[in-house]
Amino acid sequence: MKNKYITIFFSIILTTISLPQNNDVVKDSSIYLQNPNYVIQTELYNVYRMKRAKIVMLGNSITHGANWNELLNRNDVVERGISGDYTSGFLKRLEYIYNLKPKVCFIMGGINDLFYGKEVDEVFNNITKIIDTLNTHKISIVIQSTLHVKNGSSFLDTINERVKSLNILLKEFASKNKIIFLDLNTHLSKDHHLIENYSIDGVHLSAKGYKIWSSSIINLLIKLKI
Repeated sequence: MKNKYITIFFSIILTTISLPQNNDVVKDSSIYLQNPNYVIQTELYNVYRMKRAKIVMLGNSITHGANWNELLNRNDVVERGISGDYTSGFLKRLEYIYNLKPKVCFIMGGINDLFYGKEVDEVFNNITKIIDTLNTHKISIVIQSTLHVKNGSSFLDTINERVKSLNILLKEFASKNKIIFLDLNTHLSKDHHLIENYSIDGVHLSAKGYKIWSSSIINLLIKLKI
């Protein structure tokens, strides 16, 4: 019975972010018009008055779930997370990152792709393309590990195995290319699943989770003298 409710819960999550139902739609850029969050947020990027930032947080709803200037106790951070977004969506909106001329961009993504059924290699390739594009604009990168989700069903175990595989690729890529890899799962996960106290629903973080995440970033920024 417990597994049944978990499956129903995640079905609701996937429905909420308006996932398309066939591969033909996935290939069409109009997929992003099906996610109202994508349209609203990118329109707002043109309205926001903050035109420069030292730090940009790029991601999906997990990144979008907190005020990063408050968390990091700064006034030079811009958050560019969109609920329900895929890494392919990140690629389509990078101008909203490099137009801010940041010194560093923290990237976290991939969990929506993996829930949807995207191959790990495809997600990895999207993230490397994002990095390559930002590098051409002389923006330093911090790759943040894709977070695990809670355990409790074979479906979630499969997702966590794919998250693990993605993070191995990202960590290897970071090492080869002298990019910082921030392994948040070291603090937020146990046995390859998200610790319950650090999450509100098995995917998104609680205040305790964000506190740990932000502390990791603050310590890194101190080392980098940013």
